[in-house]
Parts: sequence; C-alpha cells; structure tokens
Amino acid sequence: NKRTLAPASDVYSLGLVLFEMLTLRSLKSLEPGARLRRLRRDLPPEVDGLVMAMLSEDPHERPWDGAKLAARLETLLHSLQTGVSSTVTDSSAFW
Repeated sequence: NKRTLAPASDVYSLGLVLFEMLTLRSLKSLEPGARLRRLRRDLPPEVDGLVMAMLSEDPHERPWDGAKLAARLETLLHSLQTGVSSTVTDSSAFW
C-alpha cells in the first residue's frame, strides 16, 4: 500500500507535536484510541477534537492543509476567548 505525502501529512506531524507538548507523552507509547482529553481533563473538548482530528489515520479526516488548520485554530482561539462554543467533531468543517 503506497502512501503519498501531502499537506495533510504535515498536519498529522503538527498534531503529534501538539499532543506530546500537551501531555508530555508519546502517542505511540499509549494504547490505540487514546484521547488527549483523557490525559488532560483540564483541556476544552474543542482542543481535544481538533488535535484528534489532526491525528486521524485517514488523511481525509484531517484539516486539508496549513491554511485550513490555521483558520480552524483562529476560530478555536476566538471561541475559547469569548466563551462561544465551536465544536470540532465534524471533519467536513475542514474542507
């Protein structure tokens, strides 16, 4: 099964870095399906949703590229600052 590098590969890599920065653990050392929020209950569900979307095995479930991710991060930051919820569970929000 041949894999192609695409912008979503960079999104996955950044997701790994964020996961490890926020948990101080390697994702690969945890059981499959480990969620960020299970390890950091103090994080908003929106942060968990975005980071876990970035780490999706299916590249089509991740934000497509850095521009889409930056827009999503900006929306997330705004929602956290204003208290207006912005749920990141539907991957179609990234396309």
